[in-house]
Amino acid sequence: MQYSLPYVLLVVFYLGLSVFQLGMPLEENTRKYLNFLAIIIYILFFGFRGFVGWDWYNYYPYFTNLPTISNFIPEKNRYELGFSLFSVLIKSINSDYNFYILINCIVNITLLSIFLKRYVPSNLFAFSLVTFIVMEGFILEVNLLRNIKSVLLFLISLRYIENRKFFKFLILNLLGILFHWSAIIYLPLYFFLHKKVDLRVYFFIFILGNVIYLLQIQYVKPIVIFIASLMGKVAIGKAEGYMASTIFGAQYGITLGYLERVATSLLIMFYYNKLISKSKSNILFINSFFIFFIVYFFFSEISIIVNRVGILFFFSYWILWPQIINISEKLTKYLLFFFMAIYLNMRIVSMTNNVLYKYDNIMFKNCQSYQERLKVYEKHSKQLQKK
Repeated sequence: MQYSLPYVLLVVFYLGLSVFQLGMPLEENTRKYLNFLAIIIYILFFGFRGFVGWDWYNYYPYFTNLPTISNFIPEKNRYELGFSLFSVLIKSINSDYNFYILINCIVNITLLSIFLKRYVPSNLFAFSLVTFIVMEGFILEVNLLRNIKSVLLFLISLRYIENRKFFKFLILNLLGILFHWSAIIYLPLYFFLHKKVDLRVYFFIFILGNVIYLLQIQYVKPIVIFIASLMGKVAIGKAEGYMASTIFGAQYGITLGYLERVATSLLIMFYYNKLISKSKSNILFINSFFIFFIVYFFFSEISIIVNRVGILFFFSYWILWPQIINISEKLTKYLLFFFMAIYLNMRIVSMTNNVLYKYDNIMFKNCQSYQERLKVYEKHSKQLQKK
């Protein structure tokens, strides 16, 4: 809890704001002011952060060594063209890394707000925002400066899946790919994400996924090893090394995360018809959640797939949890909110309770410099990555 306290206080603030918005008969203008306050707090907390997390270790020297726009040579940049241009434009305005982080944060929260306002009622905005933060949004904001842009651009493009406007969908996601190549996985979703699936199909996926996960049935690993064997001994050695690694290998066990995913799946199936009758847009997020479920339960033997692909579909939580709260009866609503609030606090503690996430803010007098945090990173990072 030593390093998690600032994050817990942030989560508690948003949960308190959520209780106020859900429990009070407020005018729409008042709700807008409260939502604006939620956005301002987000910018103050994340936009002015110091060297928190681990990806500043890569992005600080990257940004420091970037040229301005007049000297920009795309071929000499290590990252995707869109992200490189975005970074160079900011560098051309102000070469301060803290300014760079602030602009990134403002762009992220602006895109996120556009998305949330489309798909959740205004009285659930704060709850959606805190769900975003804890359900991987924190990791995206702090550690994955490129990925978060591609995810948010996809979320903005969801309306074009609904409206069947392929060209606009394609443009936004090609732009997303220019920020991070992983956005390519979103392109095929245009053709089926909007389609309603029979609830029995989801129930079958749920049962089969749990069987594969709990019985630790390995079927991906033999396929990978077989393909590697066709490519020679070197490929076999690398494949077997990856499979045996604690970083890339299997992730099993009845953990708190497993229980939450099972509970969320059951809630979505229980409220399936009610969610869709409330808004047909929820079909997008129900389908996205079950893609997320398939990734976690069917590919748990290879954690790198779970981590790299799973994070691209966490956005389903940001909408479905608030929507489930919204359509629940009064007593159920309070109970669900209580258990979700407990889980969000527990999860943010588990995510941030290490020295690399010691919170810092450039508005603090004793904010640590890059060199000071670099010493901490180099001392602890390898040990923490093994956990």
